[in-house]
Amino acid sequence: MLVPVQAIIDAMGIKVLKSRDEKGHTPAHWACLGGHTTILRYIIEMKAPVDEPSENDLGQRPIHWACVNGHIAVVDVLLQAGVNIDTPDNKGCSSLIVACQYGKTMLAGYLMGKGARLQLVDKDGDTALHWAAFKGECHSICETKSGRSSFAKQRK
Repeated sequence: MLVPVQAIIDAMGIKVLKSRDEKGHTPAHWACLGGHTTILRYIIEMKAPVDEPSENDLGQRPIHWACVNGHIAVVDVLLQAGVNIDTPDNKGCSSLIVACQYGKTMLAGYLMGKGARLQLVDKDGDTALHWAAFKGECHSICETKSGRSSFAKQRK
């Protein structure tokens, strides 16, 4: 998968990694959505942006896109590159909230283990716990970290 990307960069230049599509998304967004850790590492190695928001109303960053599909390895690469785990999109959704919105319990547990702030709320006042409950994953997510309700412990 990396060879075609390298061929495009050879043909078009490194600037292509800083380009945006018609909806304002970067190549890093697409690599994260697809779970392509090798391509993401290459983008990072080429010093291209991996933490810029989309230029649209939602303003999601690549970490949000990785959370949509539950790509733990991609999120790990982004965190190692210095991406902030709690940066919200324009609707106030953090990476943990996005993971819960899409029912990605394993990723939610990983994010909690990495220190994602559980008390953050989106523009509607909903926390990750609200979203987990709405998706029917409340029990799984609440007990993912150390056996008891991590949400209840952090809210005290």
